[in-house]
Amino acid sequence: METIGPFIAAGLTLMVFSYILGDNVLFKLATHIFVGVAVGYAILVVWYEVFIPNLISGHVASVLPALF
Repeated sequence: METIGPFIAAGLTLMVFSYILGDNVLFKLATHIFVGVAVGYAILVVWYEVFIPNLISGHVASVLPALF
């Protein structure tokens, strides 16, 4: 993954810069990928930094409303 990561980053950067030529499919794809990765990352951070510690420490009442 260390060797392919910079190529993915460069490709996504070029896709974002393609907006200079006008709103196109590559730019839309890059924005959708960015939003998807950001939402996934936020969900994992909340899960491991908020929900799991509160469940382990016994503060179920603080997690329960978020589940419904």
